[in-house]
Amino acid sequence: MIVDYGAGNLRSLQNALDEVGVSHELARTPDQISRANKLLLPGVGSFVGAMEILKDRALADPIVSFARSGKPLLGICLGMQLLCTDSTEHGLHEGLGVIPLRVDRLPTNKGIRVPHVGWNTLVPVDEDPLLADVPEDSDVYFVHSYAVTPTEDTYLLAVSDHGVRFGAMIRRGYVYGAQFHPEKSQHAGLQILRNFASL
Repeated sequence: MIVDYGAGNLRSLQNALDEVGVSHELARTPDQISRANKLLLPGVGSFVGAMEILKDRALADPIVSFARSGKPLLGICLGMQLLCTDSTEHGLHEGLGVIPLRVDRLPTNKGIRVPHVGWNTLVPVDEDPLLADVPEDSDVYFVHSYAVTPTEDTYLLAVSDHGVRFGAMIRRGYVYGAQFHPEKSQHAGLQILRNFASL
């Protein structure tokens, strides 16, 4: 089930799921979320705007309840950030609070360009079924200006680097986040979607 809350183009994600043979539906109501076996939370745009939409549509609490149920949930790009405790984008704003990490702006020192757009290497820091059969040193596709940059590896599944080491994938139980776009990351991304469907 893909959460459709108007904060992202879902077509490429749907196409990727079709390509790997994973059936899917769109969830637009709390009841649809509660009935899902697995949940994908995509997103592009601003953190605070997306949180306002989720709250206005009464979807925030059902997503949190789903995350606590032990069923697999994958947040993608902004969707990953929304799973975190808070973000400093346009001030400090609360997220869904499922994974206790903060989202901060990527640094622009050392001549680093922000937003970070393009391919970068995915470096696992822990083993997980979500990364099964993903080739070592795979490149994945990022589009973001904010990221989680924790000083310790708790909740980190994989990292990448863009002027600073940041969380490319996070995990708490069966709640996962991918800062990159699996649906745009060719073989590695499609394999991650296959693995998620198999959890």
